Amino acid sequence: MKKIISWDDRLAIDGGTIDDDHKKIIEIINRFLGKVGSFESAAELIGILEELHSQANDHFRREEELQRLIKYPERDVHFTEHNRLSTKLDKLIEEVRPTSGSYVNIMGHKVADFIHEWLFSHILKSDMKMKPFVKNAGMPADNDDETAETATLEKKLVAG
Repeated sequence: MKKIISWDDRLAIDGGTIDDDHKKIIEIINRFLGKVGSFESAAELIGILEELHSQANDHFRREEELQRLIKYPERDVHFTEHNRLSTKLDKLIEEVRPTSGSYVNIMGHKVADFIHEWLFSHILKSDMKMKPFVKNAGMPADNDDETAETATLEKKLVAG
C-alpha cells in the first residue's frame, strides 16, 4: 500500500510515546485512506474506524497526562478538542453502521474529510503548539521535584 501520509521528524513532539502514538495513528489513517472508494462493507469500514478510535483515545489520555506534567497552559482547550474529535468519530461510526452497498463508500469519503480535518487541524496545528513546552520540560529545572517528575515522564505516559 502506498503511504498517503508519511511521518516526518519535523512532526516530532516528544521523541517518544506521543510521537509513537502519532505514527500509529498515521498508519491507521493510511490504511483507511488507501481503502476509500473500495470498502466492501460497512463492517470493513467500521473495523478501521474502531481501531482508529481506540488508538486515538489511548493517545489522548497519554497526551493529556503529558500536558498535565509539563503544565501546558492550553490543556483545557486541547482536552475539549480531544472530546470533540472523539465524539465526532463516535457519531460517524454510528452513521456508518446501518449502511450498505455504494453508500458505504459515500460514507468513506465523508469520514475521509473528517480525518483530513483531524490530521491538519489537530495534529499539525494544535499538537505542534506543545512542542516548545515539552522541550522546556526536558531541561533541568531549579526545583528538584520538577526535575524528578520530568525524568519519569516517559515512564508515566507508557504506564498510564
